[in-house]
Amino acid sequence: MNILGALPALIDARQPMFLILVATARCNARCGFCFYAGEVSRADPASELTLDEHRRISQGCGRIPYLLLSGGEPVLREDLDGIIALYIRNAG
Repeated sequence: MNILGALPALIDARQPMFLILVATARCNARCGFCFYAGEVSRADPASELTLDEHRRISQGCGRIPYLLLSGGEPVLREDLDGIIALYIRNAG
């Protein structure tokens, strides 16, 4: 971890050090050990955040030193590159 990148979050408790972004609940694997299997089986792309919603979140969250992508399987989002670009541009 780069301590200088995380410094704002260490100084200001209101500033997040990282963001775990659940890009989608969808997943094309069916792992027997998955703790998320119930949500994956009912995942609906229509319930996912839109690019505009991600834009507003990324503009309001301040600098995020670390963005962690999670899901389901994040790469199932066809607009994942656009989502990542928003957080890079708006949250550093």
